[in-house]
Amino acid sequence: MRYQIVFLLLIASLIPWGAARAQEDEPPPPPAEILSPLAGEAVQGRTPILGTVRGDQLDAWELSFGYAQDETGTWFLIDRDESPVEAARLSEWDTSQITDGLYNLRLVVYLNDGSQFETIVPDIRVRNYTPIETSTPTITPTVLISPTPTPIPPTATTIPTPTPLPPNPAEITPHEFNNSLLRGALTSLGLFLLMGLYSSLRKSLRRRE
Repeated sequence: MRYQIVFLLLIASLIPWGAARAQEDEPPPPPAEILSPLAGEAVQGRTPILGTVRGDQLDAWELSFGYAQDETGTWFLIDRDESPVEAARLSEWDTSQITDGLYNLRLVVYLNDGSQFETIVPDIRVRNYTPIETSTPTITPTVLISPTPTPIPPTATTIPTPTPLPPNPAEITPHEFNNSLLRGALTSLGLFLLMGLYSSLRKSLRRRE
């Protein structure tokens, strides 16, 4: 019985030492993390950015974005602060001010000793003006079905019935033409008689003189 008690006391004394050794072997957490949005996620409009910035030797931190395919390494500042943040909102990214496409998010932490740490979330899909694709598209096989041809019924040929044209207001009927011709002849005859009468009168006047 006494040996069992000594054995248990020995095990109990080793447990704290083993736990402390395990804690010493664990790597320290990173100074900064971006928790949301995730890599490959689609975002729209004003998007909150969640993350962690730990306060050990913290001087300042910057949050920025850049084009995923940009090889120049250009980053555009979203926000800058000096306060630590623990699994909470870092800032808000207004994606409505940029074109749709793939972007990277970067969180840089500057430490008091002059060193810095950065974490990048790649390939965030901004989709304000284009449809949002699924994050993990499912490939569906395409089945081509040949439809059975349907016979086309014969089309009956219909002879159109001619529609009579409306009367032409400028058209002259034979009756009107004859009347016009008769009036012209009478007018000419009257003028001819008047001219003959006028000529006879002049001759008579000349003889009297």
